[in-house]
Amino acid sequence: MNLLTPGESPIERSGLIVSAVISLISLGMAPSLAQETVGIFMHSEDIGNPKHAGSATFDEKTQEYTVTGSGANVWNNSDEFHYLYNEISGDCIDSDNTTEGAVPAVGPDGEVYVAWSGPEGLIFDRSLDGGDTWLDNDIFIGNHPGGWNFNIPGINRCNGLPITCCDLSYSQYRGTIYVNWTDQRNGEDDTDVWIAKSTDGGD
Repeated sequence: MNLLTPGESPIERSGLIVSAVISLISLGMAPSLAQETVGIFMHSEDIGNPKHAGSATFDEKTQEYTVTGSGANVWNNSDEFHYLYNEISGDCIDSDNTTEGAVPAVGPDGEVYVAWSGPEGLIFDRSLDGGDTWLDNDIFIGNHPGGWNFNIPGINRCNGLPITCCDLSYSQYRGTIYVNWTDQRNGEDDTDVWIAKSTDGGD
């Protein structure tokens, strides 16, 4: 992914962290079992102290997860269940510390491309099989100076979250990927629009 901004060299990569459930650790409910990796999830744990310990398995062939567990009704005062999760960066507040802006685009051969912004900057990922699998290592597009959450004088709160598009025309540009975003790296009264493009699938 070539960042069309002066003086920047997008050579880094960072790991994608995927979450299937909201972590309840922040709510004060500590897990009772040792951590266990299952499929893409780094944690497989019981919440509370259920009478029968839960478990989880992942079938590589079918790409299916099976989660079993027991416990009290989660709507009552004693929450008990089994769940899978990954820890993610951010604070779940609708601002710069939270990863947002994943707007996917489809390529001419069914590829799925997506970019987002968060504490680690602007990140890109792709799937060549309709979203079943993704890159082991996400592609770092570049920093997002000042973050994606900002105010524009006369407009108030805005965001500079990225939008991903892919050229589906039958021209020489077919398959070219574009990622567009805005930021205020040059000052609060000078919001700029940026674009990155790739002609090699994002590499």
